[in-house]
Amino acid sequence: MGYAMAATAPGGSEVIKKIALGEISPGVGEVLIRHEAIGINFLDIYIRNGLYPWPVEKDHILGSEGAGIVEAVGESVSGLSVGDRVGYTLANGAYATHRVIDAGYVVKLPDNVSSELAASIMLK
Repeated sequence: MGYAMAATAPGGSEVIKKIALGEISPGVGEVLIRHEAIGINFLDIYIRNGLYPWPVEKDHILGSEGAGIVEAVGESVSGLSVGDRVGYTLANGAYATHRVIDAGYVVKLPDNVSSELAASIMLK
């Protein structure tokens, strides 16, 4: 389906590589978002450099802010539909073309808020 930019181990920017996501679909209470924009923060750099605990064995997908279009809605999700423009903040996983996320972390974006703006302000 899509891809992500993942850090293979703590280190500098040279540890980041492109990985395939494969097929992903939302579970109960989740939505699948196709990112239009993501935020890049010092937190991501601190984690990548190893200043903060490394949360996975390998291929850590950084990023805590994202905005985009809902492409699929899981069972028991209400108030969100395919095609909705949304934004969110949730640690790790945003450096990707797509992300499955608990619908409770997602907010609908007003028409006058671009995806780029939304993805840049959620943690600020």
